[in-house]
Amino acid sequence: MSFLTPVKAATIKISATSATIKVSKTKTLSIKNTKKTITWSSTNKKIAKVSSKGKVTAVKPGTCTIKAKVKGQAKIYKCKVKVIAWLSASSATLEAKKTKTLTMHGTTIKSCSSSAKSIVTVTKTSSTKAKLTAVKSGSATIKIVGKDGKTYKCSVKVKTSGLAAAPTSGSSMTNKEFINKIAPIVVKYKKKYGYGVPSAIIAQACLESAYGTSKKAQYHNYFGLKYRANRVTCASGKFTDTNKEQNADGTFVTVSTDWYQFASMDAGVEGYFQFISISTYSTARKKTDPEAFLTALKAAGYASDLSYVSKNMAVVNKWNLTQYD
Repeated sequence: MSFLTPVKAATIKISATSATIKVSKTKTLSIKNTKKTITWSSTNKKIAKVSSKGKVTAVKPGTCTIKAKVKGQAKIYKCKVKVIAWLSASSATLEAKKTKTLTMHGTTIKSCSSSAKSIVTVTKTSSTKAKLTAVKSGSATIKIVGKDGKTYKCSVKVKTSGLAAAPTSGSSMTNKEFINKIAPIVVKYKKKYGYGVPSAIIAQACLESAYGTSKKAQYHNYFGLKYRANRVTCASGKFTDTNKEQNADGTFVTVSTDWYQFASMDAGVEGYFQFISISTYSTARKKTDPEAFLTALKAAGYASDLSYVSKNMAVVNKWNLTQYD
């Protein structure tokens, strides 16, 4: 005779029992190990509200509890949520005589000050905005005191030139040396973020930056990342440059665009992973094959070049970049 050992059912649990969310930002919760209907609720919708799918949206600073009830069960699953106010940037790099606006989210500005007015000045322009004006080369700390009584800081570096420090992967390096320099950084952030195909991403950097010799590469923007407010947190600023984009009919148009600026190659690579973290590129992030990854990126609107996939795959094959996958 043989006996079957009963299989213990997986424990039903909530994906997080606590969370800190910035005002206007979101976090999606889930109930694991059940397919039954879940009913979500918030103890204070003025602090944080939750959708029928478990998507929590932070409304204003404070604390509340998000509750989930599984159909047919009496137990209530809870996640304590803390909503915090935040400043749009904790660091920035500016050219002398250039300006940048900081925005307060979740509270209004009571006062603002600069630790070195000879380097950068700050002026309150509205209840939630403060304008930075770079004066001369150097560093300073901007302090924004909110009506909530808290102090928010932004570290500012002012440079006499709009260029970030010239990357070591510039024209003095060979194509192979550029690959050897950027490849391990791509692999590092692939492991950190859990998505992306290193061979394809390294190829993108090679093409987009002309192996680290393009103008954008001087700003450590190796992937042609267009500036999008609040998407990339590791950027040090932005710059304006022209770019040729290809239309669907094969013709080209030249446009003036704002691009991300980074302080180092490391930051430039992490910026790429943050840039593609939005839902637009979710299909691409699931791919593990370089050509499939590039095809999904192209389909999602990452690049306008009609031959984008084939050009990148040529680089992958030429340098045997799949060795990094």
